[in-house]
Amino acid sequence: FFFSSRRRHTRCSGVSWARRCVQETAVSPLEPKIKLQKYWGYSVRIAVGINKVFSECPYEGGYDLKIAVEDDGEEASTFDWEEHIQAKHILCVFGGSSGIKALIEADEKTRYNLSNYKTAFDYVIKDDMNVGVRTLRTEEEAFLILHTLKKKLSL
Repeated sequence: FFFSSRRRHTRCSGVSWARRCVQETAVSPLEPKIKLQKYWGYSVRIAVGINKVFSECPYEGGYDLKIAVEDDGEEASTFDWEEHIQAKHILCVFGGSSGIKALIEADEKTRYNLSNYKTAFDYVIKDDMNVGVRTLRTEEEAFLILHTLKKKLSL
C-alpha cells in the first residue's frame, strides 16, 4: 500500500482460507502493545528548544527516565539500571553531530547552560558498543541505544 501521509500504519492480518488471501484491517498503533503486550516501537516528538523537551511532555507526571546521549557521556554498562526497570515513559535526547551543548547554546530561552545541563537528565550516556567508527548518524545511534536500553530495562 502507498500512503501519501507518510505515517506508519498498523494492520491486523487474518487469513481467509476460503478466499486464499490475507484480509487486513487498519487498527490503532497501540493494539499490539495493549493486546499482545509487545514492544511496538518508539515515538518521536519535535521540540522547539531544550526547555520545551521537558515542559511539553505528553505524559502526566512527566518522564520516568530522562537520558541524554552524548559522546562525552559514560558507557551505559556502568550504570545501575535496576531502579528504572519499571519505567514506562523514557526520554532519550540525542545531540546529533553537534551534541546537546549546541542545543543549549542555540536556545536563548533555556534555563540550562553548558555547566548544568546534565542535571536535567538521570543519565548522560554514550553507546558502549565498539562499532569501529568515530561518529555515527543519529538514526544509527538511536538503534544501538534502544538495543542497549532494551537489554538493561527488559523492555
